[in-house]
Amino acid sequence: MDRHELVSFFHGSPGKRRVGVEIECAAISSSTSKCLAYDGPEGLKHLLLRTAASLGAGLIHEEGTACLTGVRLLSGASISLEPGGAIEYSSAPAANVSELADIATADLRHIADICRGQDIALLPGGNNPFAEQGQLRWTPSRKVDLLRKHYAALGVGPVADLCMASNLSTQVTLDYSSPTELCEQLNMQTLVSPVIKAMFVNSPFHARRPSGFQSHRLHLWTATEPLRAGALPTALSGKTTVDELVDWLVRLPMIYRLQKGQYVPAGTRAFAELDGVNSQDWQTHLNQIWKDARPRRTIELRGADGPPWPHVFSAPALWEGLSYVAEVRRSVIALIGPVTREQHTAATLQAALHGLQGTYKGVSLRELATDVIRLAQLGLKCLVERGEEKEECLGNISVLDDVVCTGETFAQRSRSRWPDLGRDHRKYVEYHRIR
Repeated sequence: MDRHELVSFFHGSPGKRRVGVEIECAAISSSTSKCLAYDGPEGLKHLLLRTAASLGAGLIHEEGTACLTGVRLLSGASISLEPGGAIEYSSAPAANVSELADIATADLRHIADICRGQDIALLPGGNNPFAEQGQLRWTPSRKVDLLRKHYAALGVGPVADLCMASNLSTQVTLDYSSPTELCEQLNMQTLVSPVIKAMFVNSPFHARRPSGFQSHRLHLWTATEPLRAGALPTALSGKTTVDELVDWLVRLPMIYRLQKGQYVPAGTRAFAELDGVNSQDWQTHLNQIWKDARPRRTIELRGADGPPWPHVFSAPALWEGLSYVAEVRRSVIALIGPVTREQHTAATLQAALHGLQGTYKGVSLRELATDVIRLAQLGLKCLVERGEEKEECLGNISVLDDVVCTGETFAQRSRSRWPDLGRDHRKYVEYHRIR
């Protein structure tokens, strides 16, 4: 690929304002709360086969292997296995969050009913609170094997294993209409991400015990590979360009690439130095970058913990309101202002430990979140007035308004409700499972 092809990849989708969501769920035994094996009559492979048979779905196998990794639903959505056995529901693009919530809720409830027949519970949130280092289960995927070897070579294998096997989020996918809008969205989304993280902290447990964090997930991510996670560095000034973005992307090495139908290690050279790269390599490379705002043909927002069921659609509603109205985007950028990488990382660690009681550039995260919620509501109202969204969508972020007004995060509520998770694991599962 030449420079022009790399830059033109980010030309956008003029006129489109769609919304998608990826909801990661711990898939565990309802009775024991243990992680599930891939094989066997009660395993994840059998669950995928049952889902395909029940819902008329098509099977998805990893390229170059016989590993069954997912099923494609009739709605256009899919479910797939994460490295450590979590189930990810990926919606088809929807016209707005109201439509998205209706379709995704119906899909997820169908899947949850199938799971009940196999004594499996699906729990959205920020992490699997029952996952333990010595009991992790892995999807027999070539890509997973290569990822684990990559992190072992960096000297962070155990932390990365926990990160891949226990962390969960609710990720949001948005369109951009042009390179200019891409950059403005990335600037805003990167600058505001510590505030969003603080609003959504929801992983206070690890290995059935309090972790000492409001977000154990954020703690693991900051300790894994900062080069690929956290803030998109070119956006910290609030003035990134596509050329700057591409310059940064091509300096990163790939982890693996597809050659002759098989995933193979890509080595340690920067993407720009690899021989014979093509558009498939470029897309694979982008998929190996886990920034808070990840640019591809669309933008994926992935920094925050997932909220609990049934509040999972608060994430796409919030991001839709902040991202799809130019005046709101610019107001958020002005609110936060340019930051350094150190300030952004420090605020993320503050959110992981203290939730909304932390600070960002010396300002209370709760104070900033109050302004961000107001701007998101303004954005959603503008979209309603344009006929691009339904008024009911505002209800999706009412739970976040309550979190910010009370200052009590999802994590704090969970810690108060479950003082002894080891004893109350069945009640926890029943309370938080999709139903």
